[in-house]
Amino acid sequence: MIRKARQTDNETIFELEKELFLDFYSLQTITNDIKNKNNIYFVFEDGGKVLGYCLLSYIFEEGNVAKIGVSKDFQHQGIATALYKECEKEAKKKGVTKIYLEVSEKNDVAINLYKKLGFTEEWVRSKYYSDLSDAIIFEKQI
Repeated sequence: MIRKARQTDNETIFELEKELFLDFYSLQTITNDIKNKNNIYFVFEDGGKVLGYCLLSYIFEEGNVAKIGVSKDFQHQGIATALYKECEKEAKKKGVTKIYLEVSEKNDVAINLYKKLGFTEEWVRSKYYSDLSDAIIFEKQI
């Protein structure tokens, strides 16, 4: 089941962040992001356990997919796709017409997912991440 994130989800999301990302968000950042009215934050929950999440920040007509994360044990089951689609649906209701995101050049799984979701590569930020990998910036008109 996909639902909007609640404040009580912050620690679970933080644990997933640490599991999944080298440059992970702090617990305080996650707590603040859930409260922020310019964020669309969803979690995928099964049996009372949060297995994944998606955070889309927006201002006016532009959105940014800040994070999509799915527990390693539950990846490749369509959870990330479902979470993104829920965020996109909510973004359209808020008047968002264009979504951006960035992904490490090393993350082939995410790159393939974003292409499948209709994103196109726009530009590269050199040595963007802490491991000095480049960030590929994607864009999608919605």
